[in-house]
Amino acid sequence: MMDAETPPHSEKNRSADADAPEWFVHSSLQKVFLLSPARAVLQLRVPGQNVLVLLDAHEGKAARVEVRPASPEPALPAQATLRRQVEGGRVLAIVRERFAGAEQAKKAALRLVLETSEGPRALVAEPRAQMIFVLGVDAQVPSRERVLWAPPGAPLERRSGTVWPACVREGHSATAREPERAAAEEERDPGAADARIPEAGAGGAKLPEALIAAESSSLEASAQAQLVLARGQLVRQLESRKKKLVRTREAVLADRARAQTSAQERQAAELLLPMQSKIPRGAKEARVPDWSQLDDEGKPAELVLKLDPAISAAENASRWLKRAQRYQAALPRIDARVREIEQSIDVCSRLLEEAAQVEGALSLRTLTAEVARALPKERTQARVARRDEPERRLPYRAFRATNGARIFVGRSAKDNDALVRSAKGNDLWLHARGVQGSHVIVPDPGEAPDARLLGEAAMLAAHFSSAREADGADVAWTRRKYVRKSKGAAPGAVTFTQDKTLRVRADEAALQRLLATESA
Repeated sequence: MMDAETPPHSEKNRSADADAPEWFVHSSLQKVFLLSPARAVLQLRVPGQNVLVLLDAHEGKAARVEVRPASPEPALPAQATLRRQVEGGRVLAIVRERFAGAEQAKKAALRLVLETSEGPRALVAEPRAQMIFVLGVDAQVPSRERVLWAPPGAPLERRSGTVWPACVREGHSATAREPERAAAEEERDPGAADARIPEAGAGGAKLPEALIAAESSSLEASAQAQLVLARGQLVRQLESRKKKLVRTREAVLADRARAQTSAQERQAAELLLPMQSKIPRGAKEARVPDWSQLDDEGKPAELVLKLDPAISAAENASRWLKRAQRYQAALPRIDARVREIEQSIDVCSRLLEEAAQVEGALSLRTLTAEVARALPKERTQARVARRDEPERRLPYRAFRATNGARIFVGRSAKDNDALVRSAKGNDLWLHARGVQGSHVIVPDPGEAPDARLLGEAAMLAAHFSSAREADGADVAWTRRKYVRKSKGAAPGAVTFTQDKTLRVRADEAALQRLLATESA
């Protein structure tokens, strides 16, 4: 047993344990994860691999672990200062020590001797205080140490700046020649040997097998507990994901049921439109003849349709047509989505069964990676909004004429300007004459515009203007190349030439059929 006054950083304390594992020699301390004031995980770099070592001050032991135990979230504030003290250091030795005299504890502390760019350091797992400390050589008295870092809640006698008590180090007897060499060096330069960090060579400091081995029962139990905790977290994650998938499937199936009944809404709209002029605004229901169902006398059955009294009968029919068209277009996508969700539920169920039975850290890591690949996290609404943000809002509404041609109607005064700027020279431009309203563009109409297409575009120009309630309206039309915007003019204000006038009369049924094609 060594003398209690021998400093831990001297050449005398180099381990000569020939049975120690070779991987610990020259290992560098890359990262420290502070789990609690008494526990830390050290990530050591050895040739060809990283090694995780759990340092436990409760037992004064260290054990190699396969999985880093879960760190607190957020990280402990003291972790950053601990890392600045020891990270990047080279591990030279690991020894056991007990306090000398009256402070001697039953359990020995575990000391890791480090060489850092800031000088010699010692990382000590001390069972008496049940805390981890960082020590350094006292600049005034090189033969003693001071505490450089202590976790929050450390006792007064162990806080930063205090002198570390003298210790008796066990299990490391020097060779016969080492005391003689140390004595000769001290005669030449007293105190120099105590302040110098030894070089760790092939016969230098190594980790005794007894201090870091799978037989460390308490630390092995801790690692196993962490494994159980990580497995439980994965199981709960999968269970939560499966419940969410089931709820999503129910919602999508409800959409599919509505889509499959959309034909009934289309039929109701087609029956209502011929009768809409006879139904007063504010009516809650409409009784219409259904000629698809005839009685024995050849009379049609009477069908009662529930209406929204806040809007007119024609607007109710338009709403039903739009909804039916939207659902019919979405039905293939809804079916594909249902199949995708059911496949994800099957995968989630299989992974749940595997997670409940997984054993071993490597198997758990492999399964966790498979979960990430098979069930990627769904984007939140905020992420969807950010993804869709680059898609610029269109300044117009789009409709389809009877012949399939597109008709664009500006949404606002500023949008009218944007719509006119984007149109080509030979596109048709229309506007209700003498009143405020939207600009209408018919792209690529050809040399001789179709009369029915022109009439439907004029109908939209009249509808989206202040003349929409009139029995008829005059609509001016010309080519886009004859439309000019004066400098400083108000939004939507233009001048035009080479124009002609088209008189349109109210035709509610035709208008509603046209409005129902929006965004088609």
